[in-house]
Amino acid sequence: MDSWYSALKNLKLIASFGWFFLTRLKRNRLVNSDGVGNRPISEVEIPPKGRVVHLKGFGFVRVFRTVSKEGGA
Repeated sequence: MDSWYSALKNLKLIASFGWFFLTRLKRNRLVNSDGVGNRPISEVEIPPKGRVVHLKGFGFVRVFRTVSKEGGA
């Protein structure tokens, strides 16, 4: 689903059904990737196989970075 629908309330509702999902996150969403503190996901190094991070207000998620044909992430 598009990042428009990735509000915490929606993510929590979907998770409450026990569903697995894929969504996009806006670059300013706060994650804790190293136990030091929250920072925007755009500042986190994400390897090709993905990385498990704590999404603020939600919990642990695996994130991936996709690259468009034009080179944007």
